Amino acid sequence: MLLFIAIFVWIGATNEAEAAEEDSLLAGMRVRDAMLTDYRRISPEDTAQHVVPIILQGYQTEFPVVFQGKYLGLITTPDVLSSIEAGTAHQPVSSLMRQGTVVCSPGEDLHEAMDRLRGSNLPLIPVIEEGQLIGLLNSSNVVEAIMIRQALSRRPQPPPLPLPA
Repeated sequence: MLLFIAIFVWIGATNEAEAAEEDSLLAGMRVRDAMLTDYRRISPEDTAQHVVPIILQGYQTEFPVVFQGKYLGLITTPDVLSSIEAGTAHQPVSSLMRQGTVVCSPGEDLHEAMDRLRGSNLPLIPVIEEGQLIGLLNSSNVVEAIMIRQALSRRPQPPPLPLPA
């Protein structure tokens, strides 16, 4: 029984240490520091058939559905595949997209946005500013932003310039 309690305490301590490390890595970072800004958008009138070549041409697997800069919803590769299998690939994306997804703003604390991302059951959340979609936030970009931040902090600093005599 003591062994079981020790394992339970060890697991809890490990989780707590990981959470503390994440807090320290994300300290002071904002959503704008990690958001993806180079991505493809889909129009609500496009069909799943239209999205298939876009999936095949690039790296992106989730697509914001946007009309006149306004975010309407999200369609994912599994959504497109389901539509093809159901024989509804000719319908507009607006009838297939996920609506009411969680959003965040560029100035928002990155740690808080990541908590919402984890709770959203989606691979990304849109970044909205003044009603317009300006970026996407996903875990991969956050990890990359942290790695870049750490590399910059380890970069050797140039020696101070000598003061004039």
